[in-house]
Amino acid sequence: MERLPHDGDLLQVLTAFCREQGVRAGYLSVIGAVKKGVFSCYEQKKQVYETVTLDEELEITHCQGNVSLFNDQPFVHAHISFARASGETLAGHLMEGTILFAGEMVLREFLGPDRIRERDPVTGLNLWKI
Repeated sequence: MERLPHDGDLLQVLTAFCREQGVRAGYLSVIGAVKKGVFSCYEQKKQVYETVTLDEELEITHCQGNVSLFNDQPFVHAHISFARASGETLAGHLMEGTILFAGEMVLREFLGPDRIRERDPVTGLNLWKI
């Protein structure tokens, strides 16, 4: 469990923590609030991520993901849901640029064989190697 830094970039903070602690595989969950939220959704036909930037105060209603290896480095893949004060919720793939107001993370490290990500030619995504 870890308290996350005010004004930190959420994805960068999570990735740096995993690198510093030597986490090569795991599951994570985050709660908190952000000053700015950035997420994307994958367009399957075009095989590109469409990014949405919300330059506003938001609650993190849900954020979960996994840690595996990509190019032999810990890689955080997470999805996030943001809520506006009105209750409207927006969600997608967590991207860099999400700036923390406050946050707490729970990380469960998995031991055993590494999970390796590689580019999948069918989907265009970096998925776990079979």
